[in-house]
Amino acid sequence: VVPDIAVICNNSKIIKEGIVGAPDMIIEVVSPSSAYIDRNKKLRAYRMAGVKEYWIVEPEGKYISVHILHNNVYQIDTFSEGKVKVNIFKDLYIDLDLVFPES
Repeated sequence: VVPDIAVICNNSKIIKEGIVGAPDMIIEVVSPSSAYIDRNKKLRAYRMAGVKEYWIVEPEGKYISVHILHNNVYQIDTFSEGKVKVNIFKDLYIDLDLVFPES
């Protein structure tokens, strides 16, 4: 699978041919044609690979699902507004009011 956005915090994982090992965080932006793959196939693949944090961005519904890996199981929270913590970083938050502005 190919993610929309991958965050790799360890430079030694990055090689000429790509990356070795799991990214620390992956973000997928859902479109109608990718929804099933993002929510099912990729979710399983990322969990099995050990991706620590997986965000699924739902532009149509204006929310995100944040999946945090604990003991090989994703704990899931859903957010539609406010600031959401990026768990792989100590002090980084994403302001969803800027991601999903009022129309």
